[in-house]
Amino acid sequence: MLLAKSFELQLNLKTLEEAAGAKSRTWLQLKADITGKEVVSLAVSECGCLGAAILAGVGIGEYSSVDEAVELLVAEVDLFQPNMDMYEQYAERFAIYSELYPALRDVTHKNMTLRGGIEEKTESLYRLLQ
Repeated sequence: MLLAKSFELQLNLKTLEEAAGAKSRTWLQLKADITGKEVVSLAVSECGCLGAAILAGVGIGEYSSVDEAVELLVAEVDLFQPNMDMYEQYAERFAIYSELYPALRDVTHKNMTLRGGIEEKTESLYRLLQ
């Protein structure tokens, strides 16, 4: 299971690198088109860290509420509106994509049950890192 998740992580990281990460205008527009929802880009690239800082600031009383901290600290840069024609096209493709996991589940399970090779070494490494 860890090996499969790591492979997925590698694919996602490669995609991010190729798309220039969270600041890529193309990728942000694609997210809007695929989800059919507005996507906002922020001035910071590490939104998780900003969120943690906001919660910490509220926790120590620097801000009276999360809403106040967001108002003061979060700066929106761009708003990406979905192209609904593209959304409809992506929805068709997503329906097909959604069928892939159930279709490949048995093959993936067989692959993950192979023991004694790379999977076992990966699990041993994982245990060492914990």
